[in-house]
Amino acid sequence: MPSDHPKDNDIHVVLHEIRGDLERQGQMLQECHEYITGGKKVGDGLAYRLTALEHQTAKDAESRSFWMRTIGTTAVGAFITGIFAILFKSGGNGHP
Repeated sequence: MPSDHPKDNDIHVVLHEIRGDLERQGQMLQECHEYITGGKKVGDGLAYRLTALEHQTAKDAESRSFWMRTIGTTAVGAFITGIFAILFKSGGNGHP
């Protein structure tokens, strides 16, 4: 595409540089996309790993809350049982 006019040549050089920059940016975007999605190996992508981590965290939180409820219920039940044991042991008047 060279032209006889020097101004046209400068414009062509600048446009060629811009095109090269755009192609490099496109390649970088593609690399970022593959890194995030995992490309052909979905399990290697950040999105998949983040979802798996969120799932594991939710599972851990659910398990933790289950055990906290269980321990809390057991503690309250033991406290009530202890109070009633003291009441019934002393003959119902509440004094040992």
